[in-house]
Formats: sequence, C-alpha cells, structure tokens
Amino acid sequence: MKNKNEKQNNMAGNKTRDGMRITEVARNVASLFNSIEVRPGTSHPYVLSYQGMFPCALASSTDVRRQVAPWIARTTNGQYSPNQVYNALRSGTW
Repeated sequence: MKNKNEKQNNMAGNKTRDGMRITEVARNVASLFNSIEVRPGTSHPYVLSYQGMFPCALASSTDVRRQVAPWIARTTNGQYSPNQVYNALRSGTW
C-alpha cells in the first residue's frame, strides 16, 4: 500500500512545472543542503523548512527555477546564487 505522500505525487503528477521530478528535487535538497528540512506536507507532497523563514511548498504546480532555487539561495545568505542552486538541484551535485 502506498503512503499518503506517494498518492499525492501520483494524483498531482510526478514532475514540477519545469519538468523536474518532485521526489528527485526533494532528495537533492535533503542531500545538498543539510540545514533545510524536507518533510511531507498536507496539501503538497513536500514542504521545505528552514528556521526563521516561511516554508516553501514542493508540488507539481511549483516552478523550481522561480520558487525553490531563490528560496534556497536566501537560506545560504548569498553563498550560492539561485542559478547555482538550480543547477545543483538538476544534477544532484555541486
């Protein structure tokens, strides 16, 4: 039996608006950015959390380049640009 998170991914689609797999983005965020918490959401498959910031939803309606990458870049205090973050999320490595 599938868990609730897998059901949401299949119902809403497996990819983000810009064509990246939702589970792959979540896995890459968790492995590349240790300070960011990736947790299942109630209305979205995943929610990214960082202390002191509003959470960032990760779903099929999410555009990773326009929403997630800038959010993660803000958590790094300028250490990485949104473009660097996006490329790292796509490839899974720095």
